[in-house]
Amino acid sequence: MFSIEHDFDCTTVTLVDEGEQPLLEDLTLHAFAECVTIEQLDSRTDQVQKITLSYSQVRDLAAALDLPEGVYRLVPDAAPKPHGSSPLQFNYRPWPIRYRQRSCCEKSPPGAGPV
Repeated sequence: MFSIEHDFDCTTVTLVDEGEQPLLEDLTLHAFAECVTIEQLDSRTDQVQKITLSYSQVRDLAAALDLPEGVYRLVPDAAPKPHGSSPLQFNYRPWPIRYRQRSCCEKSPPGAGPV
């Protein structure tokens, strides 16, 4: 079950866990103009835990629920669009990740992350 409330500065969605026991605490999502926050009471500590997401993170999270395991990046769709349709659409494409083995004595170049 969930509820939706529209306030002047955000939209609030509250998700109520109804199902088999044990039930989790309600989840509250606040959609502001610049970000989305998700809050849930941690019953072990009796404190509200809060996560803040950008809208691009929310978009990626929604897409991740329907994609297979892998690493993805959102890229513009290069296919031409018919006249009158949305000018730019995006698709998720697998992100090419290449690993190479490095000997134990080889140093990373400056600014390079782990390989």
